[in-house]
Amino acid sequence: MNTFINYNKLTGVSINSYRNTGLYVGEDIEDIIFAVHYEQEGELTCSLDLQQALDFLSDGEAMEKLGITDDMQDAVELVYNIIQENL
Repeated sequence: MNTFINYNKLTGVSINSYRNTGLYVGEDIEDIIFAVHYEQEGELTCSLDLQQALDFLSDGEAMEKLGITDDMQDAVELVYNIIQENL
């Protein structure tokens, strides 16, 4: 599985994998969208504000249910840390 981490001042941080799971942090750190797309449905299943996203990212069981595997964990932790540093 490939995990892609992108960061720039305009678009912020994004993570994407073949499962189409992504975390996006906008230019304004408060403008965060955590969107989970299931391949078979192809539609947005959740959208969280900053605190909800932080809670979600620290919940290993929730992450596992969404298919965030160990090889994605480093990427998730990187984004989590970037969010925390910018609070």
